[in-house]
Amino acid sequence: MSKQRILFICGKNKLRSPTAETIFASHPSLEVVSAGLDPSGPNTLSGELIEWADVIFVMENNHLNRLRKRYGEYLKGQRVICLDIPDDYNLMGSSLAQLFEHRIPNSSICNARMMSKMATRAMQLLPFIGKCKAWLLHLIPRGDGCHREFKARTKERCWFRCCGG
Repeated sequence: MSKQRILFICGKNKLRSPTAETIFASHPSLEVVSAGLDPSGPNTLSGELIEWADVIFVMENNHLNRLRKRYGEYLKGQRVICLDIPDDYNLMGSSLAQLFEHRIPNSSICNARMMSKMATRAMQLLPFIGKCKAWLLHLIPRGDGCHREFKARTKERCWFRCCGG
């Protein structure tokens, strides 16, 4: 299984994004890189890094705006999330580390690729799902878990055992 590629972006790549990279680098299903928008930092952002990433995290709305302005052509189809973390923290500070762990749940990182694959598969299956419209109602919790109301409204034959056809 390939690793989820995560890109953390801040202004200069000196405090927040390197801290996030260090925190999440040990996760077994992630490949993590950090970069800065300003060329004065140790690792400057590039279009290639943006294309490489599966999920991009920026620290502030200011970074998101600069990212869109400077690298807009690379962002098509990219998942970009603003963490709203101000530049008030020290490198590897415990409060910053706790903030990252709180604002970035594992599900938003690890499941991004899986959700994309599931969405693609669901689109492929839509023609088959249409053969029994009532099937979709089984996905929505209803009072008794049945779709009798749908059957009564549409007069269509049910393919499920719950209401006897």
